[in-house]
Amino acid sequence: MKFCSAVIAIMLALFPSGDARASDSAGAAAWRGFFQRVIPAARLNFAPLRGAFDAQSGNYAVKGSLNSAIVRNCIIFETGALDSHAWDLRCDISGYDGQAAGPSTLPGTLTRNLGAALPGFTRGKNLVGEPEWIDAHHASVTIVFGGILIKHGYTGI
Repeated sequence: MKFCSAVIAIMLALFPSGDARASDSAGAAAWRGFFQRVIPAARLNFAPLRGAFDAQSGNYAVKGSLNSAIVRNCIIFETGALDSHAWDLRCDISGYDGQAAGPSTLPGTLTRNLGAALPGFTRGKNLVGEPEWIDAHHASVTIVFGGILIKHGYTGI
Protein backbone atom coordinates (compact mmCIF):
# COMPACT_ATOMS: atom_id res chain seq x y z
CA MET A 1 0.00 0.00 0.00
CA LYS A 2 2.81 2.43 0.88
CA PHE A 3 4.51 1.60 -2.42
CA CYS A 4 1.34 2.43 -4.37
CA SER A 5 0.98 5.74 -2.55
CA ALA A 6 4.58 6.61 -3.32
CA VAL A 7 4.16 5.75 -7.02
CA ILE A 8 0.99 7.87 -7.23
CA ALA A 9 2.74 10.81 -5.54
CA ILE A 10 5.65 10.58 -7.98
CA MET A 11 3.33 10.35 -10.98
CA LEU A 12 1.38 13.40 -9.84
CA ALA A 13 4.62 15.32 -9.39
CA LEU A 14 5.92 14.34 -12.83
CA PHE A 15 2.63 14.70 -14.73
CA PRO A 16 0.51 17.42 -13.10
CA SER A 17 -3.12 17.86 -14.07
CA GLY A 18 -4.39 21.07 -15.66
CA ASP A 19 -5.42 22.34 -12.22
CA ALA A 20 -1.92 21.66 -10.89
CA ARG A 21 -0.37 23.52 -13.84
CA ALA A 22 -2.62 26.52 -13.15
CA SER A 23 -1.59 26.34 -9.49
CA ASP A 24 2.06 26.13 -10.59
CA SER A 25 1.63 29.27 -12.67
CA ALA A 26 0.11 31.22 -9.76
CA GLY A 27 2.77 29.87 -7.39
CA ALA A 28 5.58 30.80 -9.78
CA ALA A 29 4.15 34.33 -10.07
CA ALA A 30 4.11 34.70 -6.26
CA TRP A 31 7.72 33.50 -6.06
CA ARG A 32 8.77 35.85 -8.88
CA GLY A 33 7.42 38.81 -6.90
CA PHE A 34 9.21 37.58 -3.77
CA PHE A 35 12.53 37.17 -5.58
CA GLN A 36 12.25 40.57 -7.30
CA ARG A 37 12.43 42.11 -3.84
CA VAL A 38 14.82 39.68 -2.15
CA ILE A 39 17.57 38.91 -4.70
CA PRO A 40 18.67 42.56 -5.20
CA ALA A 41 18.70 42.95 -1.38
CA ALA A 42 20.86 39.82 -1.03
CA ARG A 43 23.61 41.54 -3.00
CA LEU A 44 23.53 44.32 -0.36
CA ASN A 45 23.68 41.95 2.66
CA PHE A 46 19.90 42.40 2.94
CA ALA A 47 20.36 45.93 4.33
CA PRO A 48 17.21 47.23 2.52
CA LEU A 49 15.14 44.52 4.24
CA ARG A 50 16.60 44.73 7.75
CA GLY A 51 14.10 45.60 10.42
CA ALA A 52 14.53 45.48 14.18
CA PHE A 53 17.72 43.88 15.53
CA ASP A 54 17.33 41.21 18.23
CA ALA A 55 20.41 41.45 20.45
CA GLN A 56 19.73 38.04 22.04
CA SER A 57 19.74 36.08 18.78
CA GLY A 58 21.89 38.44 16.72
CA ASN A 59 19.26 38.31 13.96
CA TYR A 60 17.32 41.01 12.17
CA ALA A 61 13.59 40.89 11.60
CA VAL A 62 12.48 41.54 8.03
CA LYS A 63 11.10 44.99 7.33
CA GLY A 64 7.66 44.73 5.71
CA SER A 65 5.86 41.68 4.42
CA LEU A 66 7.56 39.44 1.88
CA ASN A 67 4.46 37.37 0.94
CA SER A 68 2.60 35.46 3.61
CA ALA A 69 1.03 33.17 0.99
CA ILE A 70 4.42 31.56 0.30
CA VAL A 71 6.75 32.50 3.20
CA ARG A 72 6.53 33.40 6.88
CA ASN A 73 8.83 33.74 9.92
CA CYS A 74 11.67 35.30 7.96
CA ILE A 75 14.92 36.30 9.63
CA ILE A 76 18.17 37.83 8.43
CA PHE A 77 21.18 36.32 10.16
CA GLU A 78 24.96 36.45 10.00
CA THR A 79 26.84 33.38 8.93
CA GLY A 80 30.34 32.25 8.03
CA ALA A 81 33.80 32.75 9.42
CA LEU A 82 36.20 35.65 9.07
CA ASP A 83 37.02 34.76 5.46
CA SER A 84 33.44 34.04 4.38
CA HIS A 85 31.32 36.43 6.45
CA ALA A 86 27.84 37.02 4.98
CA TRP A 87 24.22 37.72 5.83
CA ASP A 88 21.50 35.23 4.85
CA LEU A 89 17.71 35.31 4.73
CA ARG A 90 15.78 32.27 5.91
CA CYS A 91 12.01 31.91 5.70
CA ASP A 92 9.59 29.12 6.52
CA ILE A 93 7.59 28.07 3.47
CA SER A 94 3.78 28.37 3.45
CA GLY A 95 1.43 26.44 1.20
CA TYR A 96 3.78 23.62 0.23
CA ASP A 97 3.17 21.16 3.06
CA GLY A 98 6.05 18.72 3.43
CA GLN A 99 7.76 19.70 0.17
CA ALA A 100 10.70 21.58 1.72
CA ALA A 101 12.60 18.55 2.99
CA GLY A 102 16.21 19.68 2.62
CA PRO A 103 18.27 16.99 0.88
CA SER A 104 15.18 14.76 0.69
CA THR A 105 13.20 17.32 -1.34
CA LEU A 106 11.49 15.60 -4.26
CA PRO A 107 10.57 17.20 -7.58
CA GLY A 108 7.12 18.73 -7.26
CA THR A 109 5.16 21.95 -7.17
CA LEU A 110 7.72 23.77 -5.01
CA THR A 111 10.72 22.92 -7.19
CA ARG A 112 8.78 23.69 -10.39
CA ASN A 113 7.61 27.04 -9.02
CA LEU A 114 11.10 28.02 -7.88
CA GLY A 115 12.64 26.97 -11.20
CA ALA A 116 10.05 28.99 -13.13
CA ALA A 117 10.56 32.02 -10.86
CA LEU A 118 14.36 32.00 -11.16
CA PRO A 119 15.20 32.42 -14.85
CA GLY A 120 18.91 32.86 -15.32
CA PHE A 121 19.69 30.71 -12.29
CA THR A 122 21.28 27.27 -12.65
CA ARG A 123 19.79 24.44 -10.62
CA GLY A 124 22.01 22.03 -8.79
CA LYS A 125 22.55 20.75 -5.27
CA ASN A 126 24.72 22.04 -2.47
CA LEU A 127 27.24 19.91 -0.55
CA VAL A 128 24.56 18.33 1.65
CA GLY A 129 22.27 17.55 -1.30
CA GLU A 130 19.71 20.33 -0.88
CA PRO A 131 18.23 21.70 -4.14
CA GLU A 132 19.90 25.00 -4.92
CA TRP A 133 19.65 27.62 -7.68
CA ILE A 134 22.64 29.94 -8.29
CA ASP A 135 22.97 32.94 -10.61
CA ALA A 136 26.04 34.45 -12.28
CA HIS A 137 26.35 37.01 -9.44
CA HIS A 138 26.54 34.24 -6.80
CA ALA A 139 23.10 34.77 -5.32
CA SER A 140 21.67 31.41 -4.31
CA VAL A 141 18.30 30.03 -3.31
CA THR A 142 18.31 26.75 -1.39
CA ILE A 143 15.46 24.55 -0.20
CA VAL A 144 16.19 23.68 3.43
CA PHE A 145 14.14 21.73 5.98
CA GLY A 146 10.79 23.51 6.19
CA GLY A 147 12.00 26.58 4.40
CA ILE A 148 14.11 28.46 1.96
CA LEU A 149 17.53 30.08 2.36
CA ILE A 150 18.74 32.99 0.23
CA LYS A 151 22.45 33.81 0.25
CA HIS A 152 24.90 35.90 -1.69
CA GLY A 153 28.58 35.24 -2.22
CA TYR A 154 29.34 32.15 -0.16
CA THR A 155 27.79 29.08 -1.77
CA GLY A 156 28.16 25.35 -1.45
CA ILE A 157 26.88 24.56 2.04
